[in-house]
Amino acid sequence: MARYAIRTLEFDKVKNMLADKAGTALGKAAVLSQQIESDFKKVNKLQEETAEAKGILDAAKRFPFGGVFNITAELKRAELGSILEPLELQQIQSTAAAIRSMKAFLAENTELAPALAEYGNNLQIFTRLEKQIDSVIDEHGEIKDTASPKLHGLRNAIVVAKNRVKEKLDSILTDPNNQKYFMDKLVTMRGDRYVIPIKQEYKMNFPGVVHDQSSTGATLFIEPMAVLNLNNDIKRYMVEEKEEIERILRQLTQNVAGDAPALLGNLDILTELDVI
Repeated sequence: MARYAIRTLEFDKVKNMLADKAGTALGKAAVLSQQIESDFKKVNKLQEETAEAKGILDAAKRFPFGGVFNITAELKRAELGSILEPLELQQIQSTAAAIRSMKAFLAENTELAPALAEYGNNLQIFTRLEKQIDSVIDEHGEIKDTASPKLHGLRNAIVVAKNRVKEKLDSILTDPNNQKYFMDKLVTMRGDRYVIPIKQEYKMNFPGVVHDQSSTGATLFIEPMAVLNLNNDIKRYMVEEKEEIERILRQLTQNVAGDAPALLGNLDILTELDVI
């Protein structure tokens, strides 16, 4: 179609108005990139689909686009062997759940919208992947303690070791023989080590490792020798925890990579439905 005709019809303005109604970011982008269609059969098909979608909306039914994310980049990174972050995996799970909901919705409305039901027939369900991600990542995007037996054991060990350190430090802080050493009777952290504030002049009288000092130099933050091994245990457990989380995320990302081509195809179908 001639440029002047497109301008006269205010086609771009119509696209912008339509894009504001999109349910997904991908749908909005697809609307804005649409071109004039001049093939008569294609136009008839598009109008038929539009009429069916309008019929569903007129029946006070809503297309379930909630939870759809543009996971294209994440899926491609998974295919390339990158390790996805928990929040990225959570968005993939959310999108897979939305695909499942859309498939069910279109199946329920086959009589009202037979042409759109064909889109639903082409959608796949990723139940296994949904369950795999759900077993690892909680609703806040954090790795669950139960993501693996090893992780569960390590996190329990960290809690036990931290409690033992705190108990030992509390006994040091409440010992009457130690009161003159303390600037404040509190336990704090320097790096990932539990320390207590000692007056600088008593440094030689209080055995331990100095990790920091106050801006004035009057206070030293010392890790008492009595908790050195316990702090080392915590450090070791935390390193192992990080390694186990990385292993879990790597395995989960590999599972995503296996479903990536199908997910990308389903994302295209969702986008097309959003445009309709």
